Amino acid sequence: MTFGGSGGGWGPPERDTPDETSPEDRTLTTDAPADSAPPRLAPMPVMALLEVAARVIRRHAIPLLAVAVLFQLPSSLVDAAAQQHLGHALAPVLVGLDDDAPRVLTPTPEQARSILEALLLLAGSSIVGTLLGAIATLAFTAAVLADYHGRRPTVGGMIRTALGRALPALGAALLASLALLGVIAGAVALAAGALTFLPSPDGNVGGLGAFLAILVAVAAAVTAVVVIVRLALHAAVLAGEPGGAIQALRRSWHLTADNTWRSFAVLATVAILMTIIGSTILELVAVVVTVGIAAGMGLADASDALIAALVSTLLAPVGGVVLGVLYLDLRVRRDGWQPVIVEEGAAAA
Repeated sequence: MTFGGSGGGWGPPERDTPDETSPEDRTLTTDAPADSAPPRLAPMPVMALLEVAARVIRRHAIPLLAVAVLFQLPSSLVDAAAQQHLGHALAPVLVGLDDDAPRVLTPTPEQARSILEALLLLAGSSIVGTLLGAIATLAFTAAVLADYHGRRPTVGGMIRTALGRALPALGAALLASLALLGVIAGAVALAAGALTFLPSPDGNVGGLGAFLAILVAVAAAVTAVVVIVRLALHAAVLAGEPGGAIQALRRSWHLTADNTWRSFAVLATVAILMTIIGSTILELVAVVVTVGIAAGMGLADASDALIAALVSTLLAPVGGVVLGVLYLDLRVRRDGWQPVIVEEGAAAA
């Protein structure tokens, strides 16, 4: 069965009773004799790509979740707590949110200091979460590559791959974040300049300056999406290829060159689905645990933070595995990459 062929992706059809010659975890199979050429890989449609990712997750759910708990759970807990801290800091100055006329009060110096501290804590937790997410993506991509070569990924092997490439992954994540921040900062500066130097003649909102500021905002939003998508594969590249942070970003930019919006469709579809599923699970569990149990013990806030972190950790492998499968698919599309079948015990290409 070929990569993106009639079966919708690599791997054999799942069987209730796998036989000895076609184990359930075998991912690259062909009906041709063992000494024949390996099957040609073909680019996958979006739905086939998602199907392959779902198959990998089903096969290796336990090691994937173990890695997610190791790398994602700590940052998810800190991030949830930081968001709650910011909410508490803003509560005294945001009044009437349940009414038709919400108001923002002028904070006292102590309230302003508390809000600033909460914002810094949230920014720090976001940075840590981004870096740990890059390392986790390395591990998830290692699982995808192992599955592709017909091996069952282990927690130890995934962690070794992640830690062995952690430094370039951290560097690439920081550089990608800086590129995105550069786009945002540039857009803010241009919009502010347009409003400052081209004000409305009558002093009201509008005029050429406001029109240009809107154009800048729209262009910045599109550019930000392009930058995010074009650099999204850096961790997956580091798991599958040699090179450092700069090389990984260049490879990600190269692989997505002719498939930017297709890649965006894949990532956006997964993000929307995970948001819907995560919100549904979060609401259902919160009703039972927070409202039914924790609220009576005075632990509602802690319960909400813990549940949010657990749901985030549970869904974390999905995005990482999809990135890994997308990375392999783009190698086929852009580079004409094909598998190399090696003897048992030899290094896999």
